[in-house]
Amino acid sequence: MDYIFVFLVLLPASLFDLSRYRIPNAIPVAGLFISLFRRLELQDLNSVWSWLAGMIIPLILFFFLFRWRMFGASDGKLMAAVGSYVGVPGVFFVLFYSLIIGAFFSVIKMVFTHSFFERRQRLMAYVNETIITKSIPHYYDRKRDGEAGVIPFGVAIGFGTLLYMIGES
Repeated sequence: MDYIFVFLVLLPASLFDLSRYRIPNAIPVAGLFISLFRRLELQDLNSVWSWLAGMIIPLILFFFLFRWRMFGASDGKLMAAVGSYVGVPGVFFVLFYSLIIGAFFSVIKMVFTHSFFERRQRLMAYVNETIITKSIPHYYDRKRDGEAGVIPFGVAIGFGTLLYMIGES
């Protein structure tokens, strides 16, 4: 796999996510077009189905995670762009690597901000609320939580994609 996608899509997305906790929509959209053109250049027209499936699977998954405020909308759109580039089997590996890296980022942030016990209490309250109400409430609320419980998951997606690409080459 070549690394043009990393430099044109994942690097700018990671930088925006680090500085603003947001990724402009233009970046994942550009990623979708780059992955489509690259797929058509290297393969045939039948590969469009793999491109489409690689995009739709993360969108469906992240739709629910966004709905429950566990991930941002930008994370789902970026993962859809990555999925369209790496295809169906690859997107599951990228997601797995990204979740591990994101968990590592979360622990580091909790250690440096001394918020480990506060975040643990928030998680326990969330689990308790889910059990009592028998519904899935929003995990994150910007007004309540601020940015203390947020990590730039776009960066984790970037590193997860790089790990996958290195493993494939």
